[in-house]
Amino acid sequence: MKQLLYGLFYLSIFGGLGFGIYRFYLVPVSSCFDSIQNQGEESLDCGGPCIPCELKTLKLQVDEPKIFSTGGSRSTIVVQVTDPSLNFGLKEFDYEFHIFSSFGTLLAKLNGQSYISTSETKYLTMAGVDLKRTDISKVVVNIPVQDWVTKDKLLIYNLKFTGVKTTPLAQTVQITGKLVNDSSASYGATTLTGVLFNKKGDIVNASTTKIDSVAAFSETPFTIFFPNLNVAEVNLGSTKVSYEINR
Repeated sequence: MKQLLYGLFYLSIFGGLGFGIYRFYLVPVSSCFDSIQNQGEESLDCGGPCIPCELKTLKLQVDEPKIFSTGGSRSTIVVQVTDPSLNFGLKEFDYEFHIFSSFGTLLAKLNGQSYISTSETKYLTMAGVDLKRTDISKVVVNIPVQDWVTKDKLLIYNLKFTGVKTTPLAQTVQITGKLVNDSSASYGATTLTGVLFNKKGDIVNASTTKIDSVAAFSETPFTIFFPNLNVAEVNLGSTKVSYEINR
């Protein structure tokens, strides 16, 4: 009887040790990278204590780049990008335009930086590229890093446009208006982009101009000029103008 009790005693000790080893060393600890929906996650490794599930697949929507001749040996490249999220935006992101010839040769790689708010559509534009339109076969847009933040962490600029007017000229178009700053904040160099569309809603050209600085409580007149343009293609009532504060 005594031997049986000793046996049960040692069995309980070794059993407890075995369970402890199994529990703490052999059973995987729940994490946000274990490919198991656990620890209160809303889906596989997201939600709850992990990243929001929306961020697992969230990417900027990037349209096919458009290429236009600006006359002579220069071209303009514009691509529409959209933030599909109501909750997240990008405080900044780098982008690259890889420009190829019809033979697949890389002619140029152009770099830029931008930012985008929730549900916003922007037009990334490289104007005056030193390449003939006929030399460019394809442009590939690369946005390598997209560090999303919640909308409360995005920078808000209190700028707006007034009196925007698209005027046809001889074989071209110009956009005029004012950039209005109603706030006490002042900003440095700012790029203005104008995008023209046809009646189908397709982009037919884009151009930019720069303002050296935007003073507090100011109204700054601007003109965006489009060289080498078929005016008949343009729907004058669908022009879009945007600003990009160069940080």
